[in-house]
Amino acid sequence: MRARPMDVSKEDWDRQFELYRGLTPEQRLEMARQMTLAWQRNLFNILRAKHPDLSDDEIWLKLAVRRLGRDVVREVCGRDIDPA
Repeated sequence: MRARPMDVSKEDWDRQFELYRGLTPEQRLEMARQMTLAWQRNLFNILRAKHPDLSDDEIWLKLAVRRLGRDVVREVCGRDIDPA
């Protein structure tokens, strides 16, 4: 089990894990999907702020490079994408 954050009481930490244990596999999968989508949106917004001149498609390609690797994206897109 992960270490409990200092700003979370032991009771709250234990309760959180009890709630997780009570979820169905489908609910856990949906939770993971929602967290992944939120993380992708956050990364998209960070790159948007860093590269305001790029199109949404270019930003998604940069995210794809970070996630899948430069070689895979180059093979699929037929061009090199700088991940920065």
